[in-house]
Amino acid sequence: MKYYISIILFIALNSIVLAQDKKFHFGASVQQSIAYISSEDFEGVENRTSKTVGGLTFEYFLKEKLSLGAELFYSPNGFSFDRNYQSSQCVNYQFRYNYLSVPLKIRYNLINMFEKRGHIFIKTGIAPSYLLRAKVKTTVYSENNEIIDKNEVIFNDNITKFDFAGLGEIGLSTKTSEKFVIYLSVMHKRSFNSFSTDEFFPDNQLKHNSFHIIWGLNFL
Repeated sequence: MKYYISIILFIALNSIVLAQDKKFHFGASVQQSIAYISSEDFEGVENRTSKTVGGLTFEYFLKEKLSLGAELFYSPNGFSFDRNYQSSQCVNYQFRYNYLSVPLKIRYNLINMFEKRGHIFIKTGIAPSYLLRAKVKTTVYSENNEIIDKNEVIFNDNITKFDFAGLGEIGLSTKTSEKFVIYLSVMHKRSFNSFSTDEFFPDNQLKHNSFHIIWGLNFL
């Protein structure tokens, strides 16, 4: 954990220095993410897992309408499902996959508003991510819906460490002063590679997907 905190502080301090150039924008944002999985042959899954997370953002404007950006986020993913192994018992499985994600984005301002103080923009890019923790929580219920047993297992060594996703985003930003820009956007992210392994879901090609509502503040 100290290692990840050091990385975040290093990026934040360097970004503040670079932000002295007006082409560089440094900021922070909060995301409400709704994660789910995609698979053509895996049924009975409760797909939605909702989390609120924060992160750092960095953007460099090549032109007035075109910029390159990088972000640093904690990215939670997961899913759950029930299985009846005996007529009187039900087992609930909750899988959680938590990543450190570094989205890389290209932004283009489509429409200028409010005397060029506001913009409707689109972004596209990729999101490489590194696995921090993978765990499964099992809960056994009786036929009366009473908890009989609980268990939690961390299985970081039995899963692909890297996830690689593509993303698309659309939003609205506005300059509130000479030093601040606020924005609101929605983003969809879809993984290219499967996180299934020989130990977990070998017969299924499971992939992470997520929708995000993003609120952010950039310093000019």
